[in-house]
Amino acid sequence: MLFTDELRFCLNGVIVGFAFIAEGMSVTLSLYSERINGGGGSVTGLGGVSQHLQTELVVIAGNLHAAQECQGSAMASEELGSNPSSTSDLWIGGPLIKLSITWRKNRVLVTSGLSDFNRRLTIIGPVVSDSGFYECEVVLRSSSVPSVNAGAYLHVQEPPQFVKEPEKHITAEMEKIVDIPCQARGLFLHDPQHGQCHKPLAVLCEISCKTGMSFLAMASEELVSHPLTRLGPAGSRGQLPYAPENPAALLSSSEKRAINLTWAKPFDGNSPLLHYILEVSENNAPWAILLANIEPESTAVTVSGLIPARSYQFRLCAVNDVGKGQFSKETDRVSLPEEPPSAPPQNVIASGRTNQSIMIQWQPPPESHQNGVLRGYSVRYRLTGLPVDYQSKNISKPDVTNILLEDLIIWTNYEIEVAAYNRAGLGTFSHKVTEWTLQGVPTIAPSKVQVEAVNSTTIRITWAAPNPQFINGINQGYKKSS
Repeated sequence: MLFTDELRFCLNGVIVGFAFIAEGMSVTLSLYSERINGGGGSVTGLGGVSQHLQTELVVIAGNLHAAQECQGSAMASEELGSNPSSTSDLWIGGPLIKLSITWRKNRVLVTSGLSDFNRRLTIIGPVVSDSGFYECEVVLRSSSVPSVNAGAYLHVQEPPQFVKEPEKHITAEMEKIVDIPCQARGLFLHDPQHGQCHKPLAVLCEISCKTGMSFLAMASEELVSHPLTRLGPAGSRGQLPYAPENPAALLSSSEKRAINLTWAKPFDGNSPLLHYILEVSENNAPWAILLANIEPESTAVTVSGLIPARSYQFRLCAVNDVGKGQFSKETDRVSLPEEPPSAPPQNVIASGRTNQSIMIQWQPPPESHQNGVLRGYSVRYRLTGLPVDYQSKNISKPDVTNILLEDLIIWTNYEIEVAAYNRAGLGTFSHKVTEWTLQGVPTIAPSKVQVEAVNSTTIRITWAAPNPQFINGINQGYKKSS
């Protein structure tokens, strides 16, 4: 509820009042001035100012609004009869019309938030930037009488709020100093007169000690931390479980690509364990959840489906009704042995370059199937469709992914395969690709050439086609020479 606690003072026929109004709070600025006597029934306007009584108002940002009022009226003094000391005060009609009221904040003219003939300035939802010195000026229109000013300081403060709260659960050792970080900002206000009070900020956290004792601690905006209540020995009240102890990881002797993980059951915090959470770091990558619901009775688990030649590190935590406990220390990092690549090179293509050479190109196997550090590639090839042995070429540089097969047979079809290898051995060969060498010049002439005279101007030439094996391409025709 908004209310105004106004004080009004007569200033040589002028009533001037000034007030800040905020939700649940108000402050009044009063203005005193000397009385300027008017003569002979003349109208005396606003008096000269001799003193300002300025106060301050502090409000919390976000209140509904803060309002300021500036009220003034003008009245005349008239001498009566022959008694010069006897006067009567007469109101001048329509004072709000005759008065001009302007507002300034830090000497800058204010044009928004004004109402009621500029008598009221309202700041909706004040923020910190609204702080400053607000001043109203009252002038009697069409008059040379000096104006009257009044003003006050408005301070808008942030409400109390935490910048950093302490952890809800902190594990500590008995007889040791416990630091509970807590940072807050904002202004704490308490004004019993107007009933405005902001409660202190406070948070509670639980400190668990390794002896089974627990304490509740309070941290307030004053950055004070102290134990309040000892919860008692193990068995008196549930708390977070301790971290599993002695975690160890070893390669499985009965299963490939698997690691056996063991640990010791921790103190359950006087609340039955619900499950364990297992996290893994592969090749020093960030921690990620691997198994989120290991049975609470378990103290061992086998992690399968791992990738050869990669290293693994594990940690786990216990969970009860209170929440998730601290993670255990990390296991030693365990590396799986290399295995031959389990996938062939990708995108193998072949293209004939000359009548005796073919270019082969490919890409490495997927990284997850290399199973170790690649050492090179093996390329094998043979005549297509014939029961002949493969010929092979070795490439000992893993960054080389092409080879030119040379000294091949002219215009012959070959089938080619490529495989990668690492220290553990040769991997899978790719699917066969086939390609022809380019055509060449026939290596033998036609046979059984015969010439027969048909008439005096015509002869007939006949011959036997050469063996296709020696044509070295597709027969496009014959040419004769004289």
